[in-house]
Amino acid sequence: MKEKIACLYTGGTIGMKNSPQGLIPSNDFQEKLAEILPAKYELIWRQTELIDSSAISLQDWQKWLLILQELNTLPIKTLIIFHGTDTLAYTANLFSLMNNNFSFNLIFTAAQRSIFYPNSDAILNIKTAFLVAENSLFNNQSVISFGGKIHSAIGASKFSTVADSGIFCPFIPAFARYIKSENSLKVSNYFLNNKNKFNFNLKNNLILNPEVTIASFNLIPGFQLDFIADSIFNNNFDGIILQSFGNGNIKNHQKLFTAIKNKTKNNIPVINISQCPQGEVNNNYAQSSFLTDTGIISGGRVNLELVTSLLTLATSNNWTLEEIREIINKFNNLTKI
Repeated sequence: MKEKIACLYTGGTIGMKNSPQGLIPSNDFQEKLAEILPAKYELIWRQTELIDSSAISLQDWQKWLLILQELNTLPIKTLIIFHGTDTLAYTANLFSLMNNNFSFNLIFTAAQRSIFYPNSDAILNIKTAFLVAENSLFNNQSVISFGGKIHSAIGASKFSTVADSGIFCPFIPAFARYIKSENSLKVSNYFLNNKNKFNFNLKNNLILNPEVTIASFNLIPGFQLDFIADSIFNNNFDGIILQSFGNGNIKNHQKLFTAIKNKTKNNIPVINISQCPQGEVNNNYAQSSFLTDTGIISGGRVNLELVTSLLTLATSNNWTLEEIREIINKFNNLTKI
């Protein structure tokens, strides 16, 4: 009896072909995939309007959620999502936060080079994704198969456009790695000891509101904080992200202080994260002590991909500031095991 595995193809480099304008997603990906997979699988195929993942929108996420909800009515254990690398980590973080809403485990994969290229990394990423699908240790998990390793979807980030290992989790060790000589996965002791801690058990029946507006401001030297403060004051953002320096440091700025405090007192979440790829916001420096009284939420070790997904869910479902803090604290505790 063949093993049923659901697949959702959204586009991305993994299935692209050349066109006069450059690479575009191809409808031939399913046929090419069938050529490289063993006959033991029965694929339950779903395909969206194919996109380059840099063109992703909240409307796309909403459409994909409807597909996941439809698949949730079927007797399947695994869904593999084929995605573009540019925003894979955003989508993986979002749906992994929602995994309590699904009865199957989620496996995300992508590639730096198309499956139609002779030197493509797609073959390895697909192979490891299907090995995860066969492994009962990964039941009810949300993971990314990339570069011969299996990573947590929660906290994942893209750090390279050229390396085959270009997606990873800055604070969470890999769950498994591919052993070529055995054509198998070597599961890490870290995952075996902690695998039950990665389901955040968020509310059921979560929705995505494609109309929510999340703003992100990345600080750079010389950039005028007046502009950021005015943007926060003059726009009805549903959530705000500040990507600050180092350990969460920002120049003491009265106008920015007032703008942030005005939002948080009206229950608009403002979250301070580090712009460093492996950064952590803390209260060690006097420079940013003025933020303490603004009501801003410290992101700790949360990265941009996770905080964007979290705020999208939080504002779509009317979570309180305290509920957002609790989820951030849970993630930060997870990274310190």
